[in-house]
Amino acid sequence: MTRKPIPSQQPRRTKNSWPTPDELVEAPELAVLALLDTNLELALRALVAAHPALADLDPPPWTLEPSPSGRAAEILLASTKRLHQALETYRDAVAPRHDALPDDNAF
Repeated sequence: MTRKPIPSQQPRRTKNSWPTPDELVEAPELAVLALLDTNLELALRALVAAHPALADLDPPPWTLEPSPSGRAAEILLASTKRLHQALETYRDAVAPRHDALPDDNAF
């Protein structure tokens, strides 16, 4: 049975909102970086679905998967987290400054 969305519900958004048009004027690369970040989030969810032990933030050593795919998933998880942090750092570095004086023509 397929669930139909309730019309009054807003679609779920990712943690990081999409860049605004103003942000894209200043740094167009933010568009593809937002897609990359969203794909990383989806990849993490798929990894946790395949390896539920990854969902535990502080797992006891005996719960870690000794299988090759479990070890590879742990490495991917750590790498993905580092890449996500790097993307956040870059976004912060190129974010338009909102403390500048407004335009003379602004209403």
